[in-house]
Amino acid sequence: MRYLAAGTATKISKIGLGTWQFGAREWGYGDSYAAAEADAIVRRALAGPADVDRPRATARPPRRVEHMFDSGPTLGQGGHVPGARPPSRHYMQEACSVGQKTVKFSDLSGEIIIRDDALARIVVHEHPELGDGPVEIEALTDEARAIEKAALRVAVVDLYISGEEMPLRVAMDADSFDKLATDKPMSEILITARPARRSSKAATAGPARGDRTNYSDPAHAGKPHKGRVTDAERRLVQERFDEINARLDGEGMRTISLADPEHVERYGLEELARSRGVEPD
Repeated sequence: MRYLAAGTATKISKIGLGTWQFGAREWGYGDSYAAAEADAIVRRALAGPADVDRPRATARPPRRVEHMFDSGPTLGQGGHVPGARPPSRHYMQEACSVGQKTVKFSDLSGEIIIRDDALARIVVHEHPELGDGPVEIEALTDEARAIEKAALRVAVVDLYISGEEMPLRVAMDADSFDKLATDKPMSEILITARPARRSSKAATAGPARGDRTNYSDPAHAGKPHKGRVTDAERRLVQERFDEINARLDGEGMRTISLADPEHVERYGLEELARSRGVEPD
């Protein structure tokens, strides 16, 4: 017996359900078989063991699994059942009708999403493990409602601090933020405050996170950004260190220093620093 490596506790055999004959009256099964037995077989197969419909061979489970079964004539199957009347020429010229069932799973829990109205789309804009742009996941509506109920009342602010290359975005409890206002209520300060202006420093330091710049591209690798450094960007900086620094300097951006421990750790430059006799401060 052969088995499918699906990452489940129960072994799954490599056996498929053949349904090509279900819609074929020419093969002697009859209307009653198509209306009763065939329907029951397909429903039983689709409702099979939970592990069968939840492959976890990859780090991220697939979003959907498509089950396909014939609901029409057998076209191009070849041969016929011994003793049964062979298909007519007109019958063999008919198009083969195929039915399809798409099943989705929650990216959060792996639970099956049977109905379309039970599907929720979630866009993640900010997270410590997020890269350089928003990502989208699918989940059950109940899971999305749980997120809504757990939502916090927060204040999200950008801190432009002298000497820092990029603004620092901070989310904090709104009540704690309000308490920082000691001269007059925070609500009054916010109402009378002028609209935020774009900092010239932020404009020269690089594009905003939402712009989805590809820092794995040689034209952008090494630029200051708040997202995590991917392996591809780290490798580019290591292999083209001098070339990238020359580009950064020409664009008026900060260069990557082998003497800066944060730069060395961020781009994995320990070996390069040792080879050039540079000791991080």
